[in-house]
Amino acid sequence: MTVKFLLPFRHDFSYIAFEAALLTVFMFGKIKEALKIDDILGNVTSYIETRIELLKLELMEYSATLIAYLALGTGVVLTAFMGFIMLNFAIAFGISEFVGKIWAGPLILGVLWTLCAYFLFKTISSKKNISLIRTKILESILQQSKEYEFKENGDSEKTGNTTQIDNQ
Repeated sequence: MTVKFLLPFRHDFSYIAFEAALLTVFMFGKIKEALKIDDILGNVTSYIETRIELLKLELMEYSATLIAYLALGTGVVLTAFMGFIMLNFAIAFGISEFVGKIWAGPLILGVLWTLCAYFLFKTISSKKNISLIRTKILESILQQSKEYEFKENGDSEKTGNTTQIDNQ
């Protein structure tokens, strides 16, 4: 295929550069038509937009699940806390009855719980334990994300019980 331009024939560099530019534009148009780059770019753009929407929906689903678990967990913790308080009152009254002084039971339990809180604080506040706890939390998060990734890809064998629970 020969391409002839209507420009006068000259041997200087500017003419050759101009002819190369025209030929490049002409060939790019033909290549663009042959490959249908606009269609490919449109498909890639719509794929990316669809993927972003899917990620948004998955994030909303995950957030809703997290909020549901937090709400239920809060209810369980409050109920357990109330039971714990009532149990402490019963123990305090029992100690008071045993000792014979009404103030002795709450005082003994108060000192006991203060010592427990102190030792718990000393155990938790060391940097080694904080690092260990943080590492365990990160491992748990990574494990759950891997299970979610397997579930998303359709590998029900690797997800274990999470697929069965989520499908119910």
